[in-house]
Amino acid sequence: NLLNFSNKLILCLGKDGSTIYVDLDSEVSGDKRVAKRVFALDTFARQKWNHIVITTDHTGRMNAFINSVLVATNDTVLPSTKPGNHMIYIGEKDGTAGMARDIYYYNKTLTRTDVSLLYNGIPLLV
Repeated sequence: NLLNFSNKLILCLGKDGSTIYVDLDSEVSGDKRVAKRVFALDTFARQKWNHIVITTDHTGRMNAFINSVLVATNDTVLPSTKPGNHMIYIGEKDGTAGMARDIYYYNKTLTRTDVSLLYNGIPLLV
């Protein structure tokens, strides 16, 4: 895993190192839990800095932006919003190749303008 937000939203790097998967909290399938795959993103440059933003809103829409460009939308996502402590885990116990930096969580839905401002290094006034 690259990033795990309380097992509700998980960003994983594929074994080939060229695809980022966005999964939602597990669903029960038979006798085991299976993550719901929302996106498979392969439109990012490897061995280069990438700005990745995932947004959700109250309607069930999830957007994925890479380097300020909207690359995927899913209109049928309802991530878990149960109250409680939300832990963010970065990386894996055995390590993850590469580096994650500047992880932010906003308690509002970011607009395309917000994403563009962040990409260009302009902080949001929250």
